[in-house]
Amino acid sequence: MYFAIDVASGQRVEASLAQRYRRYSCPVCDARVSPRQGTYRDAHFAHVSGAARPECYLYHASEGWQGPGAEPAVQTRPEPATPQLPLALTLHVQPPVGRVSARWGLEVQVPRAPTPRGRLTFDGGGDGFRVEVACARLHAGAQAYAVNPDSPAFRVAWVSGDVDNAFGVAVQERIPGLDTVRSTVFSAGRGSRQALATGLDWGATYYFVQRAELVTSVPPQLAVSRLADLKQWSCLLVTLPQVADEGLAEWIRRATGLAVQQPKRRWGVVSPPMHFIDASARLVLDTKGELTLAVHAGDSHGEAILRARSGEDSASVPLARGQWQFIRVSGFPATEPPVLEAEGRLLPEVLVRPVVRAARGALLTFGSRSVSASSAEARPLLEQVRAGSLDLSGLNVPRGLVPSLRSRPAGAVDWTQHAFATTAADLHSAAEAVTTEALAELQVALRDTKRDVVLDLGPFGAWWFEMRGAPDGPTRHLPPATRAHARWVLAAAGQAGVASRSQSDEALSTALRAMIAPRWLEAHHRLALTRIRGNRDAT
Repeated sequence: MYFAIDVASGQRVEASLAQRYRRYSCPVCDARVSPRQGTYRDAHFAHVSGAARPECYLYHASEGWQGPGAEPAVQTRPEPATPQLPLALTLHVQPPVGRVSARWGLEVQVPRAPTPRGRLTFDGGGDGFRVEVACARLHAGAQAYAVNPDSPAFRVAWVSGDVDNAFGVAVQERIPGLDTVRSTVFSAGRGSRQALATGLDWGATYYFVQRAELVTSVPPQLAVSRLADLKQWSCLLVTLPQVADEGLAEWIRRATGLAVQQPKRRWGVVSPPMHFIDASARLVLDTKGELTLAVHAGDSHGEAILRARSGEDSASVPLARGQWQFIRVSGFPATEPPVLEAEGRLLPEVLVRPVVRAARGALLTFGSRSVSASSAEARPLLEQVRAGSLDLSGLNVPRGLVPSLRSRPAGAVDWTQHAFATTAADLHSAAEAVTTEALAELQVALRDTKRDVVLDLGPFGAWWFEMRGAPDGPTRHLPPATRAHARWVLAAAGQAGVASRSQSDEALSTALRAMIAPRWLEAHHRLALTRIRGNRDAT
């Protein structure tokens, strides 16, 4: 390698400028490297013996270099000629780890070399992405190398004279990088490395890599999850709708240059409900060892089989052509979800794990309009319900939250608690809706202006509605004793800051009326309100 990281400064250093007594590390695997310079090799860095990681693509084991003209120690048997594959652009997706969001990078796959002889230099788009590769490593299998996403093209810049001729010609052919005008589309299959897509299917999932400023033009019909940006590029995990849409198909054709077609094979998980598709395009489910699949094997001829494997166990079932079928897959542990295969092709990976459910909050519905209970609009709309000019037609709360409704007549200290009944759409729903009967009782209570009413939705909002018997004029000149008592009630309820900020009598009165007192403080709270109301009437 011709560049390494200076451990002390963290800067990238060229091998020809390296100093003998400084410490350097590999820019890929962070293992220690040392500068080298000999008679037959240019200045370079090499992994320190014992510290190298074989999986690092910059690590090259010693090949017994003996100078020009040296013969290899091991004679290899010539292999039959095979068509040579060119370089291939791939997307490397790294799933989220802890609080670090999913990341991605661009790589180029160099194909397998037919012989172990020779070396080559791969140009991945400038300094830091130029890698010297031994064909002995490529002879063991294709290798992927990180590249600069800003580079317009990639190629092998140099091959030694002893590299197989057909292989050298193939890998020196330039391949284009990311499209700067349209989205470059990659498949979303199993594994962390995804190949370029040549066509799209309705209902399938893909990675769209594009300039960050183009993200705002994505239609709302697409289910989109955005990975962390890389430089000026964005990567979107996009799921196309199952039903063909001509307008959306035309947008995709303009945005990607690819056509969308109806897939020959369709499938989906019916039960349990899918939570989401993660950054690695895996279906995340919350199940206890059973799946129900819906599979359509298409209208073509020939045998179609669905296979499921989990650990050492496997099972299969024949599929009928031209119709939807429901198939149950069971008997697998959560630690080893089944590997599903239909017609010889692997289906997307299934990930089984408990999923944290989070609701958007409590929603209040007034006719055809829904607002968040924590928004500023909720209070004025509820005031209209209390005045009889608007109907409350729905209330949805997160599962597990029990709404509280209390009311009391004039002169009473104790509250009447109203029971709330809720219902969920299904067992996996994260939200519950207040029943029609409970909603009607809530509306009746809100419209009873001869009673104080408190509606409490926990962290999503709480509202106090005072009886309408007293005038709404300002409160002035509270007696010192009444003012001191009101401040004490606010402080006892944990609102000392509000009490200290309430300089005017009107502000103090408003804070006291808005407060929902704990049960042990309700008598004092009621007494303070009665004193303030009496003073206001007298004024």
